[in-house]
Amino acid sequence: MPDVPAHAAPLDGVPPAVEYCELVESATRRRVRFGTSLTIGRHPTNGLCLDEPLVSSFHAVIEWGEDGWSARDLGSLNGTSLNSRRLNGRAALKMGDVLRFARSQAWFVERLVADPSALACASLERTRGVQGSLPPDLRIEILALGPAEGQITVRWGEEVQQQVLGGTLFLLLDRLGQEPGAWITDADLRRSLWGRRWEELSRSALHQPIYTLRRLFEGWGLSGVVIEKEHGATRLTIGPCQVARTGRVEDAAQDRGPDEPA
Repeated sequence: MPDVPAHAAPLDGVPPAVEYCELVESATRRRVRFGTSLTIGRHPTNGLCLDEPLVSSFHAVIEWGEDGWSARDLGSLNGTSLNSRRLNGRAALKMGDVLRFARSQAWFVERLVADPSALACASLERTRGVQGSLPPDLRIEILALGPAEGQITVRWGEEVQQQVLGGTLFLLLDRLGQEPGAWITDADLRRSLWGRRWEELSRSALHQPIYTLRRLFEGWGLSGVVIEKEHGATRLTIGPCQVARTGRVEDAAQDRGPDEPA
């Protein structure tokens, strides 16, 4: 099976000199690369999507904090183990550790970056389109609060605006924010937002949430074309260095987001 980079990793395709973290599956040698955090679960918006029935939609997270790297179970039904011991709360993570999500194959921690804040995102190729007209001090932070819910913070210089989004709007912005500047097909977006129901929906199903997000950006003082649309694809026209995502999920009591089918 070929290497599969994480959706959450804008580091895919960058020069080899740029550091990244990496998990490797024991059986297939499938690899997943990520930066400052990685969410794991069955839902397609996770950085590592595991299509296994015993894995919860939002199962676990690997994240960088003040005390270094850690792994945390997100209230999954079938648990997460670290080095054959079930996780209870947060546990420190280091290279060589072995993670297992429910009864999935073991995943080895192959590489961890000593200081993720030092990742050289500035070397990434800048996006085309309207990217060049965006102010250099613009930053969007996407913080997951729970399944299919998150807080969006727009920092433009010293001005800060925040809003909590839920359901389809959060999932759409979160998916676009995983690969800022990259064109994502509408089929991929519909799959991320509506799970197995996506094939039943018309191609116009994305029009309303995209329109609503554009209006939100305009309300924040940004041009609506920050979300750019072309035939069959959509993208967030903000460079990777200007978009911050975190996998810190504070409340994962629900196993499924409101838009995910049972």
